[in-house]
Amino acid sequence: MTTTGVGSTEPAKSGGAGLAGGGAGAGSTEESLTKVEDLLARLESVRRLLDETDDPDRAIDILQELAELAKEAEAELQRAKRAAETEAAAPPDVAES
Repeated sequence: MTTTGVGSTEPAKSGGAGLAGGGAGAGSTEESLTKVEDLLARLESVRRLLDETDDPDRAIDILQELAELAKEAEAELQRAKRAAETEAAAPPDVAES
């Protein structure tokens, strides 16, 4: 299976390594939500490719891409949730800095 996005030159996997350490704060939450929005836009774009193809082999490739993008979006949503929960649990003076 390739990691290159179907119909795009971008890799299917987006980094996100900066958030993997569990760093929290409004910046992390907003960054994750922005990534989710980008992934959802890519999902919609790739879904349109599926609607337009009549080639079964291409459809399988596109479905694999959709599955990968959906997994990435779910993981990014979980990161955003953890960051928001950590931020909400932090004392006000720590959350503001």
